[in-house]
Amino acid sequence: MIMSTRKLWPLLALLTAGALTSGSTLAAEVSNTAESPEIVISAGRKGGGYWGIAERLQQVATESGMKVEILASVGSIENLNRLADPKNPVNLTLSQTDALQRYIKQNPDFVHQYKIVESIGLECVFIISDAKGDVQSDQDLQDPKGHRIAIPGEQSGVAVTFDYMSNLVPGLSNTKPVYTDTLEAMKKMRTGDEDAVDAIMLVHRPKVRSPEIHLVLDKPSIYNLVPVEDRHLLDELPNGESVYEFLDVPLIRGGLTAGKSVPTICTKGLLLGSQNKLSGAARTELKRIIDFQWMRIYPTNL
Repeated sequence: MIMSTRKLWPLLALLTAGALTSGSTLAAEVSNTAESPEIVISAGRKGGGYWGIAERLQQVATESGMKVEILASVGSIENLNRLADPKNPVNLTLSQTDALQRYIKQNPDFVHQYKIVESIGLECVFIISDAKGDVQSDQDLQDPKGHRIAIPGEQSGVAVTFDYMSNLVPGLSNTKPVYTDTLEAMKKMRTGDEDAVDAIMLVHRPKVRSPEIHLVLDKPSIYNLVPVEDRHLLDELPNGESVYEFLDVPLIRGGLTAGKSVPTICTKGLLLGSQNKLSGAARTELKRIIDFQWMRIYPTNL
């Protein structure tokens, strides 16, 4: 028996609608897949040094047709947690070497989950004190009578560095971190306020002129850069690389050397990739971009 054309219309309409729905769903899935970023990078606070590197990487990657998404974080430890979490989309991140070393000690399995993609240069410790105060050297920070040091935030890379330094030199634990605005804390050093600190600590690239460093250079009779020279601060990563190295950092004012320098410790900044979440194709393209465009991503004059 042949079904009439009129009876076929509802069936044809239903099949056509199903095909369209199925096709639309498939198209949407393909579209969503196409829009998914190949790189998701966890990059610290917006406006920070790591954020700038991530933005420049995103720019050159976009020019090559590679989609990169940048996520803000509170610092190196959150970056590493995201990279280690198999459910988190982050497959590329930035971290200080000392933060990575501490993280590996607390999470030994992580040593098999990451790969160092690139070194992003040195980040140095800068400790600033009152020029006439009790803190004139790193030995003073180990004084049993105790001191207070301002640090930008508990989850910041600076906090990680000071904690790691205190593990290597236990006497530094006599100095207690105060998590606050370091520039404001610096300005209060001589006020006699009960919440005043004895020093502040920063970690950034040697050539970066943070507001705090500018203040030291502008008012050398009021503020002092504290030498960091304790040899117990030397430590190594599992691959034998040093966590810190000693460097005599020249101080620069307006692009010119200010005629003095400060001995301190520096640690490498690292670009890290996930062994499991970063696809082979993305890893190959990322390596190509870094090889050919690295000076745009990490200009040495900054």
